[in-house]
Amino acid sequence: MFRRIFCLLCAALLLFSVSAASAAKAPAVYSYDFDLTFALNAEAFPPLLRERASGYAELLGSIGLKGNLTWSPDTRSMDLDAVLYYTAKPSLSYPFRMYGTRSRMFVTSPLLDNQDLFFDLTGLMEFSVKAQNTLNIPLPYLAFLYPYATEFAFKSLTSSWNEIIAPSRKTGTVTVGQFEELSEKWAAAIQENVHVRRWIYALMNLSEAPNVVETEFDNLPRYYEKVTGGEPLSVTVDKQSELWQDASGNTLFARRTEDDYSTLVMSLPTSENGYVPSLSVRTQSDEETTGFSFSASVVRDPDFSPNASAFADEDDYYPYTDDGEYDEEYDEEVVEDGDGDSEDYEEEVVEEEDEGSSSSMPEKLLSLRAAGIGLPRKLPADSSFSVSAAVVGAVYPDYAFFLQGSTKKDGAVSVSLYKPGSAETAPVEIFRVSGTLLPAEGKEAPDYRKKDWKPAYNIFAMNEQSLSEFTHKMVPLAVKGLLSFVAEAPTAACQALLDDLTDLGVIGMLMN
Repeated sequence: MFRRIFCLLCAALLLFSVSAASAAKAPAVYSYDFDLTFALNAEAFPPLLRERASGYAELLGSIGLKGNLTWSPDTRSMDLDAVLYYTAKPSLSYPFRMYGTRSRMFVTSPLLDNQDLFFDLTGLMEFSVKAQNTLNIPLPYLAFLYPYATEFAFKSLTSSWNEIIAPSRKTGTVTVGQFEELSEKWAAAIQENVHVRRWIYALMNLSEAPNVVETEFDNLPRYYEKVTGGEPLSVTVDKQSELWQDASGNTLFARRTEDDYSTLVMSLPTSENGYVPSLSVRTQSDEETTGFSFSASVVRDPDFSPNASAFADEDDYYPYTDDGEYDEEYDEEVVEDGDGDSEDYEEEVVEEEDEGSSSSMPEKLLSLRAAGIGLPRKLPADSSFSVSAAVVGAVYPDYAFFLQGSTKKDGAVSVSLYKPGSAETAPVEIFRVSGTLLPAEGKEAPDYRKKDWKPAYNIFAMNEQSLSEFTHKMVPLAVKGLLSFVAEAPTAACQALLDDLTDLGVIGMLMN
């Protein structure tokens, strides 16, 4: 269920963002010089975490970060040249540089003998899954927060949409045959594409409703039948708006753009399992500031009556091993068994259903809301702004935050992260960053899309030979630099870091 609706949400966002983005072309290069300091409020953490949080608070309160950040929206290249330093001893500094694109990032530093560390972000999800399975480090949470990890995983689905459906935005009609062709390609990708499967595997591990995530995605072709109602969809497009409707006149998607505001609303039919996907995005701007509201949800219709035919076949085989690796014997098993099943897999399914039957169809899979007001359109500027967001549901941990900040014409900037308050309590500040942020004139952002990465150490794809070379050549340099930094850190911060590394098993791994 969640899989198919998530795909629809992703496809719609990726498709319709093209026309929205064309409304205003961004400048070729942005560049800012910055000098920032930090503060962490340990009292905002639960009592059991406050001792370690106090250590980290001491560390953050004693360091600063300064440098330059330059990026180009045309080439999607960025360059961060920065220095981490102790505010009490500015001469004690740790320079580093991060540069690259959203898919390939490089990190280097004099502390590493100016060697390049390469992070192939197309492998971020795979690396995160392995980290969770081997070290119990929940890196998939971070991978899901990085938009490119999802964009890359569903690249094949997006390509099929752009190939089959997107051209019909000009003709005014999307036929049932087009959706049938798209359904076949998406169904094949969902079952066979290793990147899609890994993304699903990671979501299943994090979700409170793994059966829903695993089983319901396979119902995507049937959902298209309900979206179309067996009739073509009409599409109306002009310079300022776009409208998709079914044969009965129901609006599935609507977008409108004016000089100072834009709206995007999507509401799809109830799924076979009773979930209603919806999306709403609104922006409004004046000469100096902009604001937005965002709402996306996949919530079960309270009036829905269960339908036995809504569930995919229980013998669907999931071609992944327990550690997140693609099962290369999957094709052989499908041929030998005829239905792609195995006894071990059947036992796992039964156990999962017995354990989680009461929550296998949660009322709320995902509800995400965010809003911002007073955001400056350019810097420096005199402004006061706020951003709030909350996510709840069965597929991601419930979380809410509130940001409040200000900027000044002289370049001063301050942003605070708050724990949201309630009717009885006021918001509590958790973290604050403050300092200066000023435009840097004359900076250029090189095009890193064609940079040769072969001489660099590919951190997400170490083989036995490269790992041995990295261990002998780079680890001593990294440890030396880390020790020089830790030598000046507060004792409480060192203890908190050591305790966390021990709990995560990192220390034990390094000692073995």
